[in-house]
Amino acid sequence: MKIHYVIIIFLLTLMFCGCHKKELILGPHEVHVGHSLLLDLSVSIDGEYYWESSNKEIATVEYGEVYGITTGEVIISIIQNDNVLATHLITVLASSTLIISGNDFVLIGESTLLSVASSMDNDAFLWESSDENIATVSNGLVFGVSEGTVEIQVSSSHFGLTFIVFHVITDQIPDHIDIINALDTYTIEEGPYYLEAVAYPHYASQNFYWEVTGSKAIIDKDSGLITFLNEGTIYVTCRSVLSDYVFKVIALTAKHHPDVEVTRILFIGNSLTYVNDIPKMVQKLVVSSGKLVYCDSITEGGANIYGLYNSNYQTIINLMESKEYDYIVLQEQSSGSYSQYERFINGVSSFKTLADLYNIDILLYQTWPYKDGSVYLLQQQMSQIEMLNAIVDAYNTVGNEFGAFVHPVGEIFYAFLQAYPGIDLYMDDNHASLAGSYLASCVHYVEIFGESVIGNGYQVTLDDTVKEAIQTFVTNYLLIN
Repeated sequence: MKIHYVIIIFLLTLMFCGCHKKELILGPHEVHVGHSLLLDLSVSIDGEYYWESSNKEIATVEYGEVYGITTGEVIISIIQNDNVLATHLITVLASSTLIISGNDFVLIGESTLLSVASSMDNDAFLWESSDENIATVSNGLVFGVSEGTVEIQVSSSHFGLTFIVFHVITDQIPDHIDIINALDTYTIEEGPYYLEAVAYPHYASQNFYWEVTGSKAIIDKDSGLITFLNEGTIYVTCRSVLSDYVFKVIALTAKHHPDVEVTRILFIGNSLTYVNDIPKMVQKLVVSSGKLVYCDSITEGGANIYGLYNSNYQTIINLMESKEYDYIVLQEQSSGSYSQYERFINGVSSFKTLADLYNIDILLYQTWPYKDGSVYLLQQQMSQIEMLNAIVDAYNTVGNEFGAFVHPVGEIFYAFLQAYPGIDLYMDDNHASLAGSYLASCVHYVEIFGESVIGNGYQVTLDDTVKEAIQTFVTNYLLIN
C-alpha cells in the first residue's frame, strides 16, 4: 500500500513539471508593419542553429530580429540539424501610413512648414531632425540653421514612420537650366509654341525669362510662348530670373509646311547689292504683295562673282543643301563685267554648273554705269551711255551663253535718270541712293514674279511721289513697253 502511494506521487510530479516547462524563445508576439522586435533564448544552445520565418512575405527574421512586412501571422522557429527546437507565434499588425507634404528645402534663417497625413484616425506625431546644427523641426515647422542636407523624420502613435531628405540652402540660384520640350523642326503654320525649362537642382528657382535673337521669331519674355515669323535657324535663350549668368541657349529650326509655296533667292555680289540691303528690300516688296519669299546673300565690297565662288564655296554648298533655292542672282563688278569679261564668264559658268545640280535658275543682275562726270569715266574717257552699253553687251552675251535671264537694272536705272533728272539715284559716283536701290529692287520683283509693283505697300522711307514714280516707271518699262 505504501509503495503504490509513492508511485502515484512520482507520476503526479512528472505531470506537474511537464505542464510548466519553460519556453525556449522569449519575446513579444506582436510587431507592426515597418517595425522590428528582438527575440531571445531562455537558455543557450550548444552547436550551430538558425532562425526561420514560416512566411517571409509577412515577416523576416535574422539573428532573432523580426521585421514586419505586411499584416498576418508567422511562426518563427529555431532549427538545428533540421530539427525544430522551438517555435514562436508572431502577429504582424498594421502601422499607419504617413505622407509628408511641403517644400523639401528652406533658406538659412527662414522657416517652412511641413504637414503629415496618416492613414489612421487620431494619430499623433513626433518630428525629429537628423542634425539640428543644419535644421531644427518642431511640429513640422523646419528652421534652416546652416547649409547642408538632413533627414526630417516623423513617427506616429500608430507606429507609422517616414522621412524626407531636406536641404538648407543659401539661395535658389540654379546650377544649370535645360529646355525640356524643344523640337527638331517647327512648322510655322502650326502657330505659337510654349517652350518649357527646368532648373537644377530641383530646389532652385523655376522662374525664367526668355529671349530670341534676330527677327525670325518673337517670344513672350515671361511665358516662353514663341511665334515663328520666318523660316530658318532661331536662337533662343532662357535665363534664371535670379542670375543672368545662368542660362541655356538652343538653336531652333522653323520651316513652312511643304504645301506652302515659298520662293527662295540667293544674291551673290558686292556693295551694289548690300548697300541699302537690296535682298531685304526685295523680300519686303514680295511679303507686302502677300507672297512668301526668303532672300539670302553672300556679298563682299569690290568683289567679283568668280572670286566669291572660290572664297565661299563651302558656304554656298551648305546653303544650297539646306535652303532649296529657286534662283541665284549674280551681280558682277561694275566695270569688270566688260573689262574682265573672261573672269565674268568663268564666274557665271562656275555658278551655273553648281546650280544645275540643285535645279536652281541663274539670274544676272545687270548693274548701272558710274555717275556722269565721275572720276572713273573721266579717267577712262568714257561717257555714261558708253559705259552702260558696255555693261549691257557683256551681260546679254553671258546671259545668252548660259541661258541665264538678265534683269536689266542698269538700263532702267539710266532711263529713269533721263526721265526724272530731279530724282538722284546715286549716293556717290557709283553706289545707289535709297531711291536707286529701291528701283533695283523693284526691277528684281517685277522680273521674278511677272507682276506690277504699282501700289506695293512696302513702307520704304522715300517721299511718296518718288516711290510712286519708281513703281510706275519700272512696271511700264518691263510689262507694258
